[in-house]
Amino acid sequence: MRIAYITTYDANDRTPWSGLGHAILQSLRLQGFAVVPLGPMRNRVAWLGRQKGRFYYRLMGQSYEFEREALAAWDYALQIKRRLAREPFDIVFSPGAPEISRLRCRQPIVCWADATFASLINHYSSYQRLCRESVRSGHRTERSALQRCALTLFASEWAAQSAIADYGVESSKVKIAPFGANLNDPPSTAAALHSAAQRTMSGCRLISVGVDWERKGMPTAVALAALLNRRGIPTTLTIVGCRPPSGVGLPPFVRIVGFVSKHTVGGESLLARLFTEAHFHVLFSQAECFGVVFAEANAYAVPNIASDVGGIRSAIVDGRGGKCFSPSAPLDEIAEYVRAQMLEPGQYQQLAYAARREYDERLNWQVAGATVRRYLEALVPPGTSSV
Repeated sequence: MRIAYITTYDANDRTPWSGLGHAILQSLRLQGFAVVPLGPMRNRVAWLGRQKGRFYYRLMGQSYEFEREALAAWDYALQIKRRLAREPFDIVFSPGAPEISRLRCRQPIVCWADATFASLINHYSSYQRLCRESVRSGHRTERSALQRCALTLFASEWAAQSAIADYGVESSKVKIAPFGANLNDPPSTAAALHSAAQRTMSGCRLISVGVDWERKGMPTAVALAALLNRRGIPTTLTIVGCRPPSGVGLPPFVRIVGFVSKHTVGGESLLARLFTEAHFHVLFSQAECFGVVFAEANAYAVPNIASDVGGIRSAIVDGRGGKCFSPSAPLDEIAEYVRAQMLEPGQYQQLAYAARREYDERLNWQVAGATVRRYLEALVPPGTSSV
């Protein structure tokens, strides 16, 4: 089966979209598909978007998103159709909606995403500053893309339900396929479990990985560590990916690492060491579509503790990948959960081993690709390829 892989950016680059576009490409190739990236694409009307963006910001204090406008989407469709006409493909596959929203082609179209536009504007504060024109265009583009798809895949139940409820997509066309951990060199099961067994229970080491101090809930992570210390559990917190706002002081048990790139040998090695040493990965996000970092923590047999918002519930199954708490849960409740695990080493080890099983059985790209393969072969059964 030959797949045309549609992205506006270069899918061989691990930088855009936190590397997810590249990871999806690789996961399809691991299943034996012949996947041909058709990106990057030129945004030949970007100049107009920049002009309108300045207008909305300066005059109205609002943001404007041009990529979801019909003019940009039609231009993407034209570029894709020219490529499709030059070589044969069985399926058109995209991890984004704008690229395929105006595309008409003979091949079935498949989208694999972590959110719908409606779920984003109802969830992320940054999307609530969009101008009315961008909101209207965003909904039209999303609806058009989903209606053209023969199959829509989502990383979470949260996003899938938005497609059905907000855009009227038939439930039979919507499937769940969680993303995997974005790690170049994940530890073996034996190595991860060995590291977990070596963690001393005399003190609790927390790690929190995120690039946005407020949205990722770093103040709550700091407060949790402080409460655990007051409760008699010596606790340290390592924050990776961001730094506190200017003027915010931190207690001595908090260590700030800052941004670490997984795309370098040194960066991934540092993250591996930090995860390996940690007892829990904590992330109290205010908004989150899925959270690949939860899968990455599980790869190191590190249980997650997180807020139950957005699509996180599909990334963390209670008692397996860790535990989700209501965003309104008292900090005392979360601290008592951590304290109980630290005071029962055998119980903690079972949770750490369960976290690694989640990675092995559900949250890696080999499993994700195999899941998608079953869905794609239902669209184009083996032996029926027209290529």
